[in-house]
Amino acid sequence: MAPRESGYCGGVLQNVLGSVVLLGVMTAACGQSAADTGDAGSTGGSSSSSTGGDSSGTTGTGGVPTSGGETTAAVTTSEGTSTTSGATSGEATTGTTETGSGEGGETSTGGSTGEGVCDPDAVLDAVSFNYIKTVDVGVVGISAGYYNLKAGELVFLAASGSGVRMTLDGAVLGDVEAPAAVADDLDGAVYDPATDTALLVDRDCNLAEVDPVTLAEISVDVIDAVKFDVDLCTGVALGVDGNLYVASVGTDEVVVVSRDLMDEVDRFNVQDAGITSIDGIALIPGSENFLISSGTMPAAGIFTATGGIVAPPSDIGGGSAPLVGGVMPSSPDALFSVCANGQVWLCAGLQSSECFKYAPEGGGEDVCGCLMEL
Repeated sequence: MAPRESGYCGGVLQNVLGSVVLLGVMTAACGQSAADTGDAGSTGGSSSSSTGGDSSGTTGTGGVPTSGGETTAAVTTSEGTSTTSGATSGEATTGTTETGSGEGGETSTGGSTGEGVCDPDAVLDAVSFNYIKTVDVGVVGISAGYYNLKAGELVFLAASGSGVRMTLDGAVLGDVEAPAAVADDLDGAVYDPATDTALLVDRDCNLAEVDPVTLAEISVDVIDAVKFDVDLCTGVALGVDGNLYVASVGTDEVVVVSRDLMDEVDRFNVQDAGITSIDGIALIPGSENFLISSGTMPAAGIFTATGGIVAPPSDIGGGSAPLVGGVMPSSPDALFSVCANGQVWLCAGLQSSECFKYAPEGGGEDVCGCLMEL
């Protein structure tokens, strides 16, 4: 079992009697296309070259320090090696653009504006994701990650709490460190757009709310493992209903807990469906469904918010949905999604510093601004 692990599409704030209410996310034909915000997915059932200039099966060379206080992250493709750079200070900066060929590359000029107009009837849920590339993030044992919608950044964190911030195109923005309360056993993370904070969970179910850029501790609570019958927390996601979806590896269940950690809302078992040693859960961008992965099999499947099977579990890196082509990590971890382009990330975990990017079949859109009240 991998020792560790989590994404959210978007949200709006509505003040009601002084409390914050998270509004749900719906997708449609709105916002930017994947060509504007990320690599487009391949159309085949096996690893192949993307239209954004990245070829599958390639591996990045990781963050390499350079002079002048900057760090570069190089990604090797069939067309050569492209290098992006970013300042290593604690402040968010804008990385350079990896253009590639075909439909264009990734941009990293900040989060989604959320100005798109959405038609709920036009919602198309992603049920398959194609491998795009492998990136060495320069930190060993990645067990958690999230997409910071407001800053437009990716954050990768190891079980030890050490991590790195990167732009969508791979520029390293700086190192980060999780609070001591969840370090050493960190196994899940998710960004909460309603509060512009990140939630980090460790295996003992300690839940730290932190600044999503600096990871400065705001508060630390505990998901009551006895009250909710949770046996080790190995992942966390935030549903469009505003509830936390917690992976319980000892029971192979997803336990749905209210955002204030007071009530159990629902729960469902994934073992009978074919996922054992659950170690990753992420909300699929623009959907109410969840991508769920095993930490040992390795396999992944797509489930509804109540446990219904959308895409049956299958081998990661194989020829069947939901994670098609590329590599088959021995201990997959740190599963999370990116609403800016519909993509998902999964890392190799344990002693590796490699993470794998997948794009939804047919491309992917910026769905961060596709919101409506449920």
